[in-house]
Amino acid sequence: MQDLLFSIIDRINYLSYYCFSKVIFNDLSIMVPLDNYFNVIEVGRRLRVHSETVKRLCRQGDLPAIKFHNTWLIAGDDLDNFAGTYISKRGARKKLI
Repeated sequence: MQDLLFSIIDRINYLSYYCFSKVIFNDLSIMVPLDNYFNVIEVGRRLRVHSETVKRLCRQGDLPAIKFHNTWLIAGDDLDNFAGTYISKRGARKKLI
């Protein structure tokens, strides 16, 4: 049980280091800086929508993004293009009877 707990803690430390240091290793083991990438909270503030709305847009493919572990990362150029054309619609979707 104690070994399992230590392995979980080590994994959390590993993930938090790479998520919060804004550095990611791609398949070629080259470090790529993530200065021009934004998370869902930052994008939500810019678009003036909830972070869950941003996640839904990413899942649907409307907003180009990559998923790193449990975090959506949106490139700044893609965000600029999307923000110029996005119109937020408030309220629930209309139901057809």
